[in-house]
Amino acid sequence: MVIGTLGKNGVVIRSVTENFGEDSSGTLVRNLLLSIAQYESQSKGERVGHAMKAKYKKGFWLWQYPLGYTRTEVRKTRNNGRQENITEPLKIIPAYKKPLRDLFKEAGKGKLRQKELAKLINEKYHFAKIHGKPLTSKMVDKIISKKFYYGIMESSTYGEAKGNHTAIIDEITWRKANIALGKNWGKSKKKDNSELTLTDFYHCFYCGRELEGYSKEKRLKSGGVGYYCYYGCRGATRSIR
Repeated sequence: MVIGTLGKNGVVIRSVTENFGEDSSGTLVRNLLLSIAQYESQSKGERVGHAMKAKYKKGFWLWQYPLGYTRTEVRKTRNNGRQENITEPLKIIPAYKKPLRDLFKEAGKGKLRQKELAKLINEKYHFAKIHGKPLTSKMVDKIISKKFYYGIMESSTYGEAKGNHTAIIDEITWRKANIALGKNWGKSKKKDNSELTLTDFYHCFYCGRELEGYSKEKRLKSGGVGYYCYYGCRGATRSIR
């Protein structure tokens, strides 16, 4: 198919090592060799993909390191005398540890926005000297949204996996920072009920979702009727009354 398309456009395939004729036998041999080459290429790609997935599931980050992390390759000698490179887990660069940890903690307080957080870290830790350039609001947004900093890797191809790298914060700190900066992860839809105004303020301590509100009518001892509002999370068993 490929050769036919190339031929229609005036392209002729020549081989340095193989003498292809222009008859039917030459065409058959040429097509067979090209098919084998394509098979080997695809097969190699599949093997590499499977190996990458297996390594990712073991906790190894395979792409560009997130800000503040680095990795070292260790050369070890086997019993047969051959040397091989051993990939070590990612480790936090010491100079980045306090600035990044403070960034999450300050964000979680809900008093500063991205631009103000960047200014605070730049001035407090002289971040430009550490990183080579100052922290920006876009960098803050990108850092805060990464689960990587509390130990979870994310990939559009392989999904989520627990990393074997050094985490600098816990999950609760990460969730507080994301809630404070108004991230859209894990939010439930708001119900159109003006009486349940606290849905804008209460979030689940465990998963970070906005609590959903509902009301109940109860008969009072005095004979009247009382209305009680409850707030709860779909993923939790407790409610706030």
